[in-house]
Amino acid sequence: MFVKPGTIDPDRHPVLHANREALAEDKRGPEHLTVRDPVTKRSLPKTGAEVPETPYWHRRLRDGDVVAAQAPTVLEPWSPPRPPKAAPAAPAKAPPSKPQTAKPAAGA
Repeated sequence: MFVKPGTIDPDRHPVLHANREALAEDKRGPEHLTVRDPVTKRSLPKTGAEVPETPYWHRRLRDGDVVAAQAPTVLEPWSPPRPPKAAPAAPAKAPPSKPQTAKPAAGA
């Protein structure tokens, strides 16, 4: 399941509800919630992430901390075709070994 962090709802947050006028003057746009993965303890990126369908993530969906989203389509990176590999070179011939000379027999 692919999810993204939800936005802060001032009506559900008592401190933000009290400062609603200050939020209206803020031109940065909606603030995103920081939601941590229970396993890795890392924050969910604002672009979203693929998460397992566990009770934890279903609770986050139900509470509005995350929203279900469409996973981005991933295109394979383009790379130019590679030239064919050259055939391996023939093994180099070993240098000729020295001719063995016959040793004279002992006692001759």
